Amino acid sequence: MDVLCLHTDDKCTRRQQLSREKSQEKPEILQSSNLHKRKKKMATAAITAGLERIPDQLGYLVISEDGVLASAGELENDEHTAGVMMQMVRTACRFRLPGSADPCFKRMSVILEDFVYTVTVSGQKVFVVKRQNNQHEPINV
Repeated sequence: MDVLCLHTDDKCTRRQQLSREKSQEKPEILQSSNLHKRKKKMATAAITAGLERIPDQLGYLVISEDGVLASAGELENDEHTAGVMMQMVRTACRFRLPGSADPCFKRMSVILEDFVYTVTVSGQKVFVVKRQNNQHEPINV
């Protein structure tokens, strides 16, 4: 960003020099910021790659203790559902068998009439997938 100046005194020349220095610094900051955004986007894509291929999937959430890491579909930006699911996970983890070194659980399903929430705990992340509930009527033979 050069400053156009019609007179030639020392202050004006110094202002132009400072303006040039600042304009040269900004692209480095922007490049660093863009690089951080690209890395974050790639990490999120790696987390969600498998979730997008789940059949009958209506949406998903990836949650950590810090909050929602990724979301899509009907669950996009659904902080309320994320909070409810995390509370259910915490509650389920209270029912650990005495003396057991195993994790409290790996998978939990919340089955409703029209859809199913499948909750999977892996490491420090909780994956919630909302799927269409394709219940089949029992066959009488």
